[in-house]
Amino acid sequence: MNWGSRMVYVSLDTLAYPFQQAWTMVWDAIGKTEADVAAEKVKFATKLKTELEAFSKDVSRTGYDVSIISISPDIIPKIALTLEVRKPLDETAEAKLRSEFQDPEKKYGAIERTILLGLLDLDETAADLKVDGYRFSEVELELVAIFPEVTLNFENAEDSTSAPEAEDATSPVLSN
Repeated sequence: MNWGSRMVYVSLDTLAYPFQQAWTMVWDAIGKTEADVAAEKVKFATKLKTELEAFSKDVSRTGYDVSIISISPDIIPKIALTLEVRKPLDETAEAKLRSEFQDPEKKYGAIERTILLGLLDLDETAADLKVDGYRFSEVELELVAIFPEVTLNFENAEDSTSAPEAEDATSPVLSN
């Protein structure tokens, strides 16, 4: 029993590490108040609404594609993103992007920077959590609390190559 709970904690720490590191840097930069975080979330929601194409291009440069964006209509919006995995970057491209995303002179807001920097390390985290026979397929990010909540989704490698066939609507219904 103790072993199982320890494994859960190790897995969760491994999953959250890239985003915690990036968020710690950002948290230090914006201050340590909830008001600052709330303001950053509003700024990020506005960026998504007005500059989605630019943000999507930056996400795409990290090896992911934005597939779903959810924004709640609350005063402090809850934001959720689903990103599909495309391909991992080579070390040179990753180092170049990391340097660009960390540059305070660039156009990136605190939350945007956190997401982009966290995505650069996520392929390694996914490799640590990967289950045989499954492939890393998508990432769900939910910005609700101080740290982004991250879920890595793995899909059956066999199922991902062929889509299930739709049932024929004209087939006869079986009865007793």
